[in-house]
Amino acid sequence: SSDVCSSDLSDKPSDDCSSATLIDLSQPFYGSTNCAYTISGSPSLVAPCGGTIQNDSWLKFIASATTIELDWEVTWCSPGDVDGVQFWVHSGSCAGFSTCLASENPTGGAGSSGTLTIPSLTVGNTYYIRVDGYVGDLCDYNFEAVSGIAVTPPNDLCPDAISIACGGSETASNQLATSTDVPTGCTGGETPGKGAWYKFTGTGQNITVSTDNAGTNFDTAINIYTGTCGSF
Repeated sequence: SSDVCSSDLSDKPSDDCSSATLIDLSQPFYGSTNCAYTISGSPSLVAPCGGTIQNDSWLKFIASATTIELDWEVTWCSPGDVDGVQFWVHSGSCAGFSTCLASENPTGGAGSSGTLTIPSLTVGNTYYIRVDGYVGDLCDYNFEAVSGIAVTPPNDLCPDAISIACGGSETASNQLATSTDVPTGCTGGETPGKGAWYKFTGTGQNITVSTDNAGTNFDTAINIYTGTCGSF
C-alpha cells in the first residue's frame, strides 16, 4: 500500500468525486483502500448503485467503446479483512449520478478475482469508478481492461506506416493517435491532425483509396504523398 498511496502519484484515486483522477484504461491500474480515504459527504453520490460507504475513492475514464471489460484482483487485505473492496461505475456527474452501469460488491478478500463488464457506454463520454472498502476493509487491488479499449495505433508515426495492397482493407482507430509527425495537407484538402500512416506501391494505374466505417463518428480525411517520411 505504501507505493500506491504515495501522494506524488499522478494516478492515485482522489478522495473526492469532483477531483476524480482521470486514468488511461489501456494500462493496468493499481490502487488501495488503505490510503486514509474518507466518506464522501453527499448522500446523492451513493445512488444509484446503493451500498454503504466507508472509505471511498474516485477514478474516471473516457469511453473508447460501448462496452468495456475489466479483469480485477484483490492482492492484499489487512488481517481479518475478508470481504475486500466494492466497485461501482456511474454515469452522470458528481452533482448526482443517473445510472449505475456496473457494480461488484463485495469482491472477497485477498486472492479474489473476477471480471466487471461495463455496458451501455457512449464513446467520448466520461464515466466514474468508485472504489470502497467493503465494511471498511483495507485492501490493495488492481484491474486491467481486457476488452473495449483504444490503444495508440502501431502506425502512429510515419516510419511505422502499414503496407496496404490494392483490394485490401484495414480496420483501425485514431482514438489515441497523436499528431507527432503530422505533415502539411495536400492542396485543397483538410488540415491533417491526429491520424495513422499507411503506404502502398503504385501500379501505374489509377488507384482509389476510401474510408467507409459506420462506427466512425467524424469526417475522415485522406492525404497521399510521394517521397520519404519527413521529406514528402
